[in-house]
Amino acid sequence: MDILAEDQGCFVAYPAQSLKANIAKCWNWFKPSDQDRYQGEPAIIAGVVRELLRTYGLDRDRVYVAGLSAGGAMAVILGKT
Repeated sequence: MDILAEDQGCFVAYPAQSLKANIAKCWNWFKPSDQDRYQGEPAIIAGVVRELLRTYGLDRDRVYVAGLSAGGAMAVILGKT
């Protein structure tokens, strides 16, 4: 991802789950409290994105999210919320 991002002039962020929040360090996409726009992990990830947009002057119309496994499920939740 880093090589492709550098080649394409993209900014990539890799939010990570803490061991304290999930023993497998996975996103808690299966918890109702982490499936809401205004609370839990989706709100935290969206807050990180907003901060990056402000700090680096990024184009908010060109924000994309991707993930694998639990990250893929969280990506769907982010898209839905």
